[in-house]
Amino acid sequence: MVESGRTIYIHGFNTMDFALWHSAITQAAGTDGKALGDQQLTKNGVPIVVESCIAFVTQYGLCQDGVYQRPGDPNGVAQLLEEFTLDARNVKLRYKERQLGDVTDTLKSFLSQAEDALLTKELYPYWVSALDEEDESLRVKKYSTFIESLPKANRATLDALLQHLYRIQLCRHLNRMPGDKLASVFSSCLFQTQGQTPQEIRVVHDLIDNYVTLFNVNEEQVRQMERENSFITRWNDKKDTTFSPAGDLIFEVYLEKRGPENCCLIKVWPSMRSAELAETALSMRNVPYNADDAWTTFEVIENGELERPLHHSEKILEQVLEWSALDYPSSAFLVLKKFAVAERDAEDKVDPKQLVKGEHLKFNDGCSKLLSGHKFQDKYVALRAHKLLLYRDIKTTKAEKVLHLKAAKCYLGLKKKLKPPSSWGFTVYTEKQQWHFCCDERETQVGWVTDIISMKFGSDLRSDPGDGAVHASSKRGAVVDGRKRPQQNSTSGRQLAEGLSMSPTPPLNILAISGNSSTRRSIPAPPTIARFWWGRLERLFGHSVTTPPLDARQTSAPGMIKQNRAALLILTWRSEKYERLLFGLLD
Repeated sequence: MVESGRTIYIHGFNTMDFALWHSAITQAAGTDGKALGDQQLTKNGVPIVVESCIAFVTQYGLCQDGVYQRPGDPNGVAQLLEEFTLDARNVKLRYKERQLGDVTDTLKSFLSQAEDALLTKELYPYWVSALDEEDESLRVKKYSTFIESLPKANRATLDALLQHLYRIQLCRHLNRMPGDKLASVFSSCLFQTQGQTPQEIRVVHDLIDNYVTLFNVNEEQVRQMERENSFITRWNDKKDTTFSPAGDLIFEVYLEKRGPENCCLIKVWPSMRSAELAETALSMRNVPYNADDAWTTFEVIENGELERPLHHSEKILEQVLEWSALDYPSSAFLVLKKFAVAERDAEDKVDPKQLVKGEHLKFNDGCSKLLSGHKFQDKYVALRAHKLLLYRDIKTTKAEKVLHLKAAKCYLGLKKKLKPPSSWGFTVYTEKQQWHFCCDERETQVGWVTDIISMKFGSDLRSDPGDGAVHASSKRGAVVDGRKRPQQNSTSGRQLAEGLSMSPTPPLNILAISGNSSTRRSIPAPPTIARFWWGRLERLFGHSVTTPPLDARQTSAPGMIKQNRAALLILTWRSEKYERLLFGLLD
C-alpha cells in the first residue's frame, strides 16, 4: 500500500489469507466515508476524483463554450461517482468514452456531497463577513487567514480547484466563462448551501481572481500555466485546421543542458523542424555550426530522466503540443546537443525499411503484478517490419508481445523508480503502455534507439545535408533582445550575403556582387551541397536561380551572363584533389 509518500508491504500466510486481506483493504480504501481526507488521494493530498475531473476538463473543455454550464446525463454522472467511490485509482477518463458534461457534473456533485463543505460550514460567517471590507487587498488578507485554518485536505483541494478555475477564466474569450460565471456555478458547491446568494458568489469570485496571491504562485508558474493553455488551445485548433503564421509560439530551448545561462527564446512556426530550430538557436548564441558536430534536438520529459532525439521530419510544435497530455507538462523541455552517433557511416548504411535486428535485452513492462515488484526479465527483442517484438528466447517462434512503431515514441533512459540493473536503457512509449529495456553498454542503447526511430520514419535520424528542404530558417524570425530578426528578402548583394551567413553549414567562401559593390565573407557550407545552396537561394529570393554546371570550368562564365542579371554569386571551396567554381545568376 502506498500512502503519503510511504509504502507498506503486507504478506499473507496463504492464498486465502491474502485474498481476504486484499478484499477488505480494497473495500475500506474505496468506501471509508465522504470526508475529503478519507478519499483516495494524490501525492499532493487532493482527492483523485477531483484531480481526474480537473485534468479531463482542462484538456478537453478549456475551449468549450459554456463549460461547467452544460448539464450532463444524470445516469452517467451517478455511475461515474459510484466508480470513483469504489476505486478512484482505477477510473480512467477517456475522451471518447466520457462526455464532458458528465465529468463537470461529477466534480460539482462530489464537492456538494462531501461530508463537509470545502470552505467548511464553520467558517461560513467569516467568509461572508470579509465582504464588509471595501478594499480588495484587505479582503484577500482575510481570505488568506481563513485558508490557512482549513484542514489539510480541504486546503490542498481548494488550491487545485482554484488553480483550475483560474486557468479556465484565462481562456474566457474562448469558453465564455469569466470568473463571475464560474463563481455562480461553484458557490453552492463550495459552501454546500441551498441555492445561491450574491455574497457567496462574490466570495468565490474573489478567490478565483486572487488565486495567484492567495496561494503565493510565482510569475514563472503563471507563465507556465499560460503557456500550457496556449499549447492546449492550439492543439484543439489543430485537430481540424492548419496553423496559420499567427499561430507561432515563443518558447525556451536550451543549449547542451537546462539552465538560465543556456536558454534561448525561439519563435517556432508550425512547419519548423529540428534542423531549423538548431540553426536558429546556434546563430543566436554565436555558436559556429559544423555538420560533423551533428547537432540534434532532444525532447526531454520526466524531469530529465528520459530524452528523445527528434527525427529530422518531425515538426517541433506538434511535439510540444503533446506535452499537455503529460502528468506534469512543466517538466518537459527541448535541448540541443551534439549527437555524433545520429548518422551512420556510409559503409554501414542500411535501408531502414529493410532493417532486421535482434538481441537479448532485459525487459520490464512497468506492471507490478508480481509480488517481487518491478523486475527486469531476460527477453529476446526483435525489430523488423515496423514492429518491436518480444520473445521468451531466441528459439521461440511466436512473439509474446508486439508493438507497432507507428504509434510509439522511443526515449533514451529509464525511470529511476524502476531500479534498472544498469544505467544504460531505453523506454518505448505508446498511449496505453510503456516498455522499458535495459542494455549492457551505451553503444547498444543508442543503437536500438536510433534504429527504432529510423525504422518508424523510414529514414535516418538526421537528414541528408544535400536536402535543402529542411533548411529554411531565414524565412522566419527569432526573438533576440526583444526584437524579431528581420526576414532576408531583398535582392541586394549585401543582404544576400547576410541571409546566407545565417545558414547552418561549415566554411565556404562566398563573393556576392551587386552593381558596383561587392562583399566577401566566410560562411558555413559542407563540400557536398552545391545544389542545396541554389535551392536555398530560390527560397530566399522567391524566384528561380540558374542551376550551376557540375564543373564551371567547362563553361564560359561570360557566356552565362545576361543583361538583366541583378547579381552574380561565386561559390568556391577547396578539397585535397580539386578546386571547383560554381556560377549562379539571379533573375
